[in-house]
Amino acid sequence: MLGRLIASTFGGLGVRWGKSAEQRIARLFEQAKQLEGAKQRAAAVDVYRELLRRQPGNVDALSACGDLLCDLNRHEEASRCYESAVALRPDSRKLLFKLGNLYWLMGRLTDAEDCFNQILALAPSDAQALNNLGLVRQEEGDPQQAERFYRAAIESDPGYLDARSNLLLCLNYQDGRSAESVYREHIAWAQEVVSGLPERAVAYPHRGHKRLRVGYVSPDLKTHSVAYFFEPLPSHHDASMFDIY
Repeated sequence: MLGRLIASTFGGLGVRWGKSAEQRIARLFEQAKQLEGAKQRAAAVDVYRELLRRQPGNVDALSACGDLLCDLNRHEEASRCYESAVALRPDSRKLLFKLGNLYWLMGRLTDAEDCFNQILALAPSDAQALNNLGLVRQEEGDPQQAERFYRAAIESDPGYLDARSNLLLCLNYQDGRSAESVYREHIAWAQEVVSGLPERAVAYPHRGHKRLRVGYVSPDLKTHSVAYFFEPLPSHHDASMFDIY
């Protein structure tokens, strides 16, 4: 199947194997990208493996192969690709993020923390690394330290919404923090977000005595915590004016 796809993809284009090693590597890259575009990720991984057999130090191939292995949930193999890439290019924040995020997904929190700290050694104010260290601390059961990292990420990048969201969630798990203080943090963020939105009124044609039908759709309305925050909204609709679905 792999051979047929490669032949059909490149045979009609008149592309031939080059004689140099560089041309062969370029051809393998081209094949892998074509297979990836055809959603044949496992076959693309095999092509990258062949490329890396010929050129073990190809960082781009190691990174791309790791990405595909992540998509295939082959996390151990992906981590080895990223580890090899980072060893060859230790100052690459992009590669360190990939490896750190994968470690976090695998539950290797200490290793993930090491990756994010390496990023901060390269760029001390990197908001994403600070946020991700907050995620590690939160996963380790230390919401106080997680808060410190989230706030540092927000200070570095005030528009970083993921860090703000993570902070608000984290506050709910801290011992000794009052419900009122958590509420104030949520209100402060809501006011900040709303203040940047344009005021907009939408006019609807007169419907006489017909009720307006309003439907809410979300995958989080069953067992997710969002459902509890959402509950007051439909319960306060005027049943004489709205049908809620």
